Amino acid sequence: RKKQGDADIALEQVLHLFLPSLEQPRLRLDTELLDFGVVEHGARRTLKVSLSNYGRGLLYGQVTAAVPWLRGPRGTFKCRGGQTISLDFGVDSASLGEGNIVTDAAAEVQSNGGQAMLKAQANITWAPDLMLSATSFNFGEYLVGESPELRQQSLVLKNNGGGILEGTV
Repeated sequence: RKKQGDADIALEQVLHLFLPSLEQPRLRLDTELLDFGVVEHGARRTLKVSLSNYGRGLLYGQVTAAVPWLRGPRGTFKCRGGQTISLDFGVDSASLGEGNIVTDAAAEVQSNGGQAMLKAQANITWAPDLMLSATSFNFGEYLVGESPELRQQSLVLKNNGGGILEGTV
């Protein structure tokens, strides 16, 4: 079954077959780096990359993500001469550990007007998780007017998660 829009691609191929001196489509991306910044573990974040065709004719191709945590556009993209389209990329942080993730070859854009490799980076943080050593205290009973002796109990606060746990006691 033919995909809708394949006629545009076929026409572009025929034009260049019979008129090889025609200016070719030319791929340009507005960035080489997908910088997702700080992403909390389990969260998803998306970025848009502008893809331009600064040549003539129809630029077409596809994007392939090279790492499992990167989501890229599916299927074939198309961009007419002089136009710009947006490509959506997302990071799925659920499978990543805490810390900086940097990948020099995260996604490849292949087209009839050139190729491009995208780098990606994200700083994955795990949410803090407060653990208390006790949830209540028992200091005993005092009678009204009685001078209580100083009684102490300890409370230990622990961060069982990641990141920085901040609070007031």
